[in-house]
Amino acid sequence: MRGRSGRRCTRLLDEGTEGFAEARHSHVGDTVHAASPGRRLGFERSPTSAVIVHIFTQRGRSTEVKQLVHKTLAERLAAVGVNGKNLFVRYFENRPDDWSFADGRAQYVEGDLPVPGR
Repeated sequence: MRGRSGRRCTRLLDEGTEGFAEARHSHVGDTVHAASPGRRLGFERSPTSAVIVHIFTQRGRSTEVKQLVHKTLAERLAAVGVNGKNLFVRYFENRPDDWSFADGRAQYVEGDLPVPGR
């Protein structure tokens, strides 16, 4: 996150993670990572002020829950100085067989990990 102090990055990521978990009742261990964008889709964003949140998660949340995630992230990140105009959220859903956490194995499919929401 170019142009930000380590402390600021930590606060942004902590608020993003907590906001994400709060809105969608996520389990402990989910984390948020951020990067700095430039100009996209006609929205002018400062390279030192913009935040991108890209969420990869299991399929099955309603549109209402996703909208709540967007709103809650904006509110939580506003509390640490992120202007809503500088927030870009991408919510990407997939299936349990799309994940491998280690060793080239699909842990959800093979039963090593419980599938969230089931």
